[in-house]
Amino acid sequence: MPQSEHKERSHIMTNRISGFVLLLWALAIPVFAQNPVVSGRLSDSTGASLPNASVRLTNRATAVRFETTTNAEGYFVLPPVQPGLYEITASATGFKEARLEPFRLEIGQARTVNLTLQPGEVRESITVSDAAPLITTSRPDRGSVVENKFLMSIPLNVRNPYLLLANVPGVTTGRLAGDNTASQSTTNNFRINGGRGSTSEILIDGAANTGTYNNQVSAMPQLDSVQEFKVNTSPYAAEFGRTGGGVVSFSIKSGTNDLHGTFHEFLRNSVLDAAGFNANRAGLTSKPSFKRNQFGLTSGGPVWLPRLYNGRNRTFWFFAYEGLRQRSLNPYTGTVPTELERRGDFSQTRDTNGAPFLIYDPRTTQLDPDRPAGTTRYIRALFPGNVIPASLINPIATNAVRYYPAATQRGLGQSDISNFFVAAANALDGNRVDARVDHQISPRHSAFFRYNWFQNINAQPLVFGHFASPVETPNRIPGINIMGSHTWSLGPGSIFQHHFSVAQSETNRTPLSLNFDQTQLGLPRSLVDGQRVKYFPVFSISGLTQLGVTGTGYNAVKSRTWQYNASLTLLRGRHTFKTGFDARRFPVSIDQSSPLAISASGAFTAGPNPQAAAARTGRGLADLMLGVATVSYTLRPIELHRHPYYAFYFQDEWKLTSRLTLTAGLRYSLELPRTEEKNQYVFLDLESVSPLEGRVPGLSGLRGGVGFTGVNGVGRRTQIADTTNWDPRLGLSWEVNSTTVVRSGFGVFTSSIAPNTDSALGFQRTTTSLVAQPDGVTPLFNLSNPLPGGFVQPTGNSLGLATNLGQGISGPLRRQRLPYQIQWSLDVQRQLPWKTVVEAGYAASAGVALPSGVQYNQLPDQFLSLGTQLNATVPNPFLNVITDPTSTLSRPTVQRGQLLRPYPQFTGVSASQAPVGHSTYHSLQMRVERRFDAGLALLFAYTRSKLIDNVGDFGGFLGPGGFANNNCFSCDRSLSFYDIPDVVRLSLRYELPFGVGRPRMNRGWLARMAGGWSSGLYFTWDNGTPLQVTNPNDSNSFGGSARPVATGQRARLDGRKIEDGALYFNPAAFSRAPQFTFGNVSRNLPDVRIPGTKNFDILIEKRISFTERLALDFRTELFNAFNNVVFAGPQTSIVSADFGRIRLLQANVPRQIQFGLRFSY
Repeated sequence: MPQSEHKERSHIMTNRISGFVLLLWALAIPVFAQNPVVSGRLSDSTGASLPNASVRLTNRATAVRFETTTNAEGYFVLPPVQPGLYEITASATGFKEARLEPFRLEIGQARTVNLTLQPGEVRESITVSDAAPLITTSRPDRGSVVENKFLMSIPLNVRNPYLLLANVPGVTTGRLAGDNTASQSTTNNFRINGGRGSTSEILIDGAANTGTYNNQVSAMPQLDSVQEFKVNTSPYAAEFGRTGGGVVSFSIKSGTNDLHGTFHEFLRNSVLDAAGFNANRAGLTSKPSFKRNQFGLTSGGPVWLPRLYNGRNRTFWFFAYEGLRQRSLNPYTGTVPTELERRGDFSQTRDTNGAPFLIYDPRTTQLDPDRPAGTTRYIRALFPGNVIPASLINPIATNAVRYYPAATQRGLGQSDISNFFVAAANALDGNRVDARVDHQISPRHSAFFRYNWFQNINAQPLVFGHFASPVETPNRIPGINIMGSHTWSLGPGSIFQHHFSVAQSETNRTPLSLNFDQTQLGLPRSLVDGQRVKYFPVFSISGLTQLGVTGTGYNAVKSRTWQYNASLTLLRGRHTFKTGFDARRFPVSIDQSSPLAISASGAFTAGPNPQAAAARTGRGLADLMLGVATVSYTLRPIELHRHPYYAFYFQDEWKLTSRLTLTAGLRYSLELPRTEEKNQYVFLDLESVSPLEGRVPGLSGLRGGVGFTGVNGVGRRTQIADTTNWDPRLGLSWEVNSTTVVRSGFGVFTSSIAPNTDSALGFQRTTTSLVAQPDGVTPLFNLSNPLPGGFVQPTGNSLGLATNLGQGISGPLRRQRLPYQIQWSLDVQRQLPWKTVVEAGYAASAGVALPSGVQYNQLPDQFLSLGTQLNATVPNPFLNVITDPTSTLSRPTVQRGQLLRPYPQFTGVSASQAPVGHSTYHSLQMRVERRFDAGLALLFAYTRSKLIDNVGDFGGFLGPGGFANNNCFSCDRSLSFYDIPDVVRLSLRYELPFGVGRPRMNRGWLARMAGGWSSGLYFTWDNGTPLQVTNPNDSNSFGGSARPVATGQRARLDGRKIEDGALYFNPAAFSRAPQFTFGNVSRNLPDVRIPGTKNFDILIEKRISFTERLALDFRTELFNAFNNVVFAGPQTSIVSADFGRIRLLQANVPRQIQFGLRFSY
């Protein structure tokens, strides 16, 4: 066993033992920062401490009580509780009981209550008035809380609570500027304080709600189920971790002593929507049909079983259900075979101008007798009359063509192109269930159980009327989050809390033709039996619409997160110590299988010279009918991988004075790399000697390839564990006075392992049939038995470093640092009258070891000076050494540049998510919040920021990824693709002062009918994301790409007008990069941006109150109320004739209207 691998195994075993010991220790000791906590100090009128005094916190809605006593210095801390309305009482021998007026506790709030007791009898009591502070006085964490009443007052399309995160300063979504679409997507693609997309921690009642596959959200709580949520943009508390930005916490409602509930229905219909700019410009009078219904109910109260159990003041339940039914009618246009073509008759097949397509007989392929001497030019003859004889038509083609529907309309011009049209409906069906049970076991013990489940099924219409339609497979996306939690007050100043949870998300695409018997098409049984998952093949026929599913085909991915989390809070004098343990396990199963692919290009019925066919010759369907088609299939394994995560933290919250609090903490985390059940993963081994060393003339020092886990002394994990993840946290809170606080903090946050980094190279294999003889032009006519030898089986780990020789290889690096973010901030909070708080401050971050794909086989820069010599062909030294017939390295000649690459035996060496990225973020942030008071609530957020980086998000699926020059990572450092300098969000709710429960005209039938009106506004504005201009990679840099060259002129145009075809930026500022150079224009332009967002959503609501408890609300929501148009960005390709010009194509969604009805009791 190699020494390094022996050390790796020993280290991993040591960490496993340490983790187990920590777990046992945590079970003997560990407060979720999601739950509000009340602490404080009791003193007498002289300021002296009151030890052993009693403190009781009571929930006003449930009457549940929590009790504790003060320590020797008069300090106390109460157990974490649910957000809600509470009152607190304090008593001590010889003093009057003090009662604080009811106050609200919010999610994640640390409320400090200092009471002064007056001498007297305990049975005497005084009531203390203390308005709940809106500022955070004892913690450095930065963030915003949005309560349920405000949640319900914001117009929200699709009613997805995750869309509300953008209300918080420092948060940007994963959507491009100008995009105001709404969906129920479960992608965690927002960014917090310059962090990467898909890296934020999302919690429900303190339990993890993301999986490891794309960090996808597991459960989507209903808007009506959310008590409130908090976005913690700078989570300096040590209990927070495994995040690349911030923490989003949702609190689910619980029942109360009174039965409460709602019924609701929300309706959207395209009849109410505005036509888009593009439709109006084209003179279209009809709009695509769209209908959506969202309906549901909520209910909660005490658990009551007649004659068995009365749960008032102890046990409570809450339940919510919501359904969604959405249909959108979309036109579909395609091309299907004509009746004549189905019989092999192409005599009427023409282009739009009426010119015929000529069909050549590939059986007549021969050397052209008139060819120049020494050449191998071929020639073919036409089929008489452009008709293929029936005796030559392959039965597989005949059977496949039957799945095409008949044409429904005339084609374009004189052709049959686009001769099929149908209007079919996309369907989205969703269901969501949220449930919770809370139980007060005793004054010192409480517990709750919560269940969240949702499922979305998105089905595209079967445009051909059956399972062979060219649409994506229906996608079923279920998710679940289950949690059990227990809180135990061990004694004065000691609180133990722990929970166990499981979160699961899935993606399921099951073809409707699953288990279809392909022998019905005429395919041989041996070919069918060799496929692991069998369904209708995909026929890609040139000139016709595809037959069979599009996209990924069969796809079943299940990602699960098991979590045990425990914490212990100890109050010792002026110190509040907190320590805890977080253990997670992430099993993932991936079962993907592409369809059998059959393609016909028309090349074998083109002519007369098949090597340089004339225009309008050959048809893909003609090739297929002759049995000339390429058959391809990829064998893929079922992947079952898993990995654990352990974290331990310790924190001290030290009250230096009554107004100054210092918080210091340390978190250590260990996220072990993945293992696969059958060791079906590889990693990049860039240093080991290649098995080709010494066998290739003129090339020495060959190294590199892929390594395999679980063999040859290599551990089962794809990478060596990163054990350096120590995350220090430091914060300071200074309460200048009762209305002003200054806070500052610093923290390091280790993120998660990058998703989808693993590679099963060697365990999957694509087999492609030979379609022609060695001359490349004479077909084999072998569709009836395309692969007589069956599918080529994967080699697994048997070839070692020789795997994929002559092809590209990919995988993770064997050793790499986990990404982490450093955050620091300084801000001031000021509480104003009218329940208003203003917060302004500076927040910054630096991302380190950010993941990005890297091409390690790029040509070294020093060889670029060879210029065109790099593309010259030279004798191939790999000839007869690399024997894969599909590889360019098995041919007699090879390009000179290939031999100069670092790993010339491979065409590419791609590292998935290498830790080479860096980001820098600086921002000024401002928040103004007014809680509901006198019918008015307001939330204003403004962020002025700058984000610089050199990489995109994970894999680039949320933005452009990859380096122009893989030998110079810093050369790509520029404004980030996600840099938005100014972001404004304004949410406003105003209730007219008339009606039941309001200050004026609040009695009688007139109050019920004419009163109860309110309105809401949600305004968003930003100034767009940077443009990226592109340059074709026409110099073949063997692994890199090129960008334009700056000419010295300014790219930005002052006073530009948004007109069709107008210049949006100055194209003369750029020139095409010379061959074999990378250009010098920055990755993203610093002074030109795509049009930004400007959107108004408006809500108008009427409430009719029947009684004090019964009410009916009717609301109208207008999304993009003023029908503002945001245009797509300009053309950015330097080789385009429209380079620099903008076309008036609407990028945002026109005005939409939604009606809502809610009955509450």
